[in-house]
Amino acid sequence: MLAGFLGGVFSTFTGQSLTCIQTQCQSTGADKSLFVLGLEERLEDAEEWVENGDSHEQILERLATVRA
Repeated sequence: MLAGFLGGVFSTFTGQSLTCIQTQCQSTGADKSLFVLGLEERLEDAEEWVENGDSHEQILERLATVRA
């Protein structure tokens, strides 16, 4: 829910369609909630990585090596 809100707010600020994905959630026992924000086509695979249990750091590393 917060990811959708953040995506909408930053999309409005930038004038681009951005997507936000929550990679870590405090309500599920994590120390803090973490998010990744970016262009939808850049984050296509990130939701699957979250579902597969990849850490926030692993997702950032994978995004850094994937070209859109």
